[in-house]
Amino acid sequence: MMTIVAAVIAAVYLVLLGITLQRRTRRDPAEGWLLLFSGYSALLMGAHAVIGTGTLALSASFSSRHLLTILFMGSLMLTGFLTLTYINKTGREMLVGWGILSGLATAAVVVTIITGSPSVTGLDSLLQGAMGGESIRLAAEIALGSWLLLALMLFVGTIHSFLTEPLPLYANRILLWGVVAPLILLGDALSLLPSEPWFYIGYGLRLVGAALGVYGVISTRILDIRATTRWLISRSIITVITSVLILGGIIVTINLAFGENNVSPWLIGAGMALLVALILQPARDLMRFLMRRLIDRDTTDPAEAVRLYVQRVASVIEIKELAETASATIKELFNVRQAILISARDERIFISLDNLNDDTDDLGRLALNSPIYRHFVDDGRPLLQYDIDYAKEYRDVPDTERRYFGNLGMDLYAPIVDDHTLIGMLAVGPKSSDDQFYPRELELLSALAQQTVVALENARLVRDLRNLNAAMNALNEDLRLTNARLERLDAVKTDFLAIASHELRTPLTQVQGYADLLAEMANRHFLTPEQVMDITSHLSNSTRRMTEVIASMLDISQIDVENMDLNFVETNVANIMKLAIDPYAEDLETRNLSLTARGLRQLPPIYADYKRLVQAFQNLITNAIKYTPDGGKILINGDIHERSKSGEPLSIQIVIEDSGIGIDKADQELIFEKFFRVGSVELHSTGSTKFKGAGPGLGLPIAQGIINGHGGRIWIESEGHDEERLPGSKFHVVLPVRPEAMDARQSIDRIQQTLQSAEEAAKEQTIIRSKANAQNS
Repeated sequence: MMTIVAAVIAAVYLVLLGITLQRRTRRDPAEGWLLLFSGYSALLMGAHAVIGTGTLALSASFSSRHLLTILFMGSLMLTGFLTLTYINKTGREMLVGWGILSGLATAAVVVTIITGSPSVTGLDSLLQGAMGGESIRLAAEIALGSWLLLALMLFVGTIHSFLTEPLPLYANRILLWGVVAPLILLGDALSLLPSEPWFYIGYGLRLVGAALGVYGVISTRILDIRATTRWLISRSIITVITSVLILGGIIVTINLAFGENNVSPWLIGAGMALLVALILQPARDLMRFLMRRLIDRDTTDPAEAVRLYVQRVASVIEIKELAETASATIKELFNVRQAILISARDERIFISLDNLNDDTDDLGRLALNSPIYRHFVDDGRPLLQYDIDYAKEYRDVPDTERRYFGNLGMDLYAPIVDDHTLIGMLAVGPKSSDDQFYPRELELLSALAQQTVVALENARLVRDLRNLNAAMNALNEDLRLTNARLERLDAVKTDFLAIASHELRTPLTQVQGYADLLAEMANRHFLTPEQVMDITSHLSNSTRRMTEVIASMLDISQIDVENMDLNFVETNVANIMKLAIDPYAEDLETRNLSLTARGLRQLPPIYADYKRLVQAFQNLITNAIKYTPDGGKILINGDIHERSKSGEPLSIQIVIEDSGIGIDKADQELIFEKFFRVGSVELHSTGSTKFKGAGPGLGLPIAQGIINGHGGRIWIESEGHDEERLPGSKFHVVLPVRPEAMDARQSIDRIQQTLQSAEEAAKEQTIIRSKANAQNS
């Protein structure tokens, strides 16, 4: 008998295995463990069937009972993995921990079987009947103890998942496992007992649990256990009360009919039946009302809900206010924990989703070929988050979309569709009662979503118009600022003609004047060696000034076409700064300016064109001297700007700070434009270091061009222009230790050298061939 029953149940497990294979979605990790569990269960029942035939010959030290005990431990292990994945405890630590615990328990059972250790707890007398006279060994005791401990852990884990799961359908799915797991675990334990009828009961319980497990894993919709329980309780109460009323009427009728009175029993029965009928209907209505309030949970009136929702959202034109109104109304009507309004906009290649109840810019994306989008547009009905995760139709949903909807923490999404175009959705969270949404409520939500179409379109139109107006205002402001900038730059170019002519004419006039003076004094023989030296000195200064102006113009032209030739060599920043400062020693002393340099000697060597860097820093120092009043201070600081992960310096920073008049905020970007100068042209002075003396406006653009050519950056910090408060200015210069342009230049040089060598080799081969041909001829 045992063999036949076990063989039939093994076949049933194979059927369950086939059903799981056919219905699996390949998304739920519990499906894989269920397949393994069903196959193992068929093997386990097959082993029971073989043992029942009595043909399995095993040794005394390793009996059939020992084999079943080891198989029992394997079933316990698989049940744990199946349970953990079903209740979404799929973390690596959780699964590995279960594997270690159940593996250690199985290993302990195997070791005690091999060693033949006797019982240490004395369970023989307690389980003597169930064991059929067999003695308890230590292996069985360890198996029983492990079963109790691990089963308790699975039970606690299932209860914890149920209590912490916010979405009703997920919680209902976990609740089903609160029935499945005990059936399987208890069935395993009873199946291990050798005496009837215990192992038959175990077979049945385990099979029922496995069948329910298959139902829970492969079914998208699971019977609402809580609602079904409430329905049974309410109907039972109504049935009991009805029965009590009827039974009371019958008892009273019998007592009156057979009592000492002259009234006909039929008349008494008819009167009592009428009385019970009159009492029964109001009593049943009252009980239904109370059950609906207390147990069945009252539902929303659809007509009243639509009227209230339309009344509230119809007059709202602000999109933020619409989102808040719609959310508050949905929460009130359906007693849900949260609700949001999501706007959907067609971006041609995808649909962008914007949570209107959240001020963040975190947008979602919905592909046009996504199963979710196709459901919204084609079907138009609400979609449950549970379906997105478990329904077979949505297994191809992209992971980005799955994460977006999962992170919202909502229970369902009611699409807002206008002319087959998705324009938004109402996302509704779980109910405060933890009940799921029923078909009637889903239809109501769909109706409310469609009532949102006009309000959402109007609010979006108002928002877009305001955004367009703001964008136009911003564009007009940018245009005004650009026009003002162009006007200033146009004035700068006009001023440059006056400045340049003054810069060149003044030294040229001096050259002409001193040349005429030299000629006149030479004709009159008035020249002395001292006078010659004085005149030639003035001539030299004037020509040097003209050379500087022309050189600056040539430099700025090279910067314009990005044709500045830089020769990178390893150099020291302190030496560069010394060469830049030395020419101004006399001017600093004359104007009583103090110049201090700090931290330059601690800087690492850099690869740079030191002549060009000297030129750039000279222009910056000149600027600091010119706009710092007499007696002021100039400070130069150097430090490491950026380091690699290993601590190697990648770039350095030089800060040139002065205590001068500062630079106006509006001019801080323009000072790096060609020909721009601060102040009026009428105040122009050719003195390169005089206070507020200005040149042609090329120094800072040249400095920026040189620094940019090295792969560096330059910017200014200043509180503004104030000749009384003297806020000063800070010029920041960041230079890489090894510029990328250097590596590119070296690569180009290597290529050019290779090409040149190839050309020279080709020329030599041509000469050799020519000589050979001449000799042959």
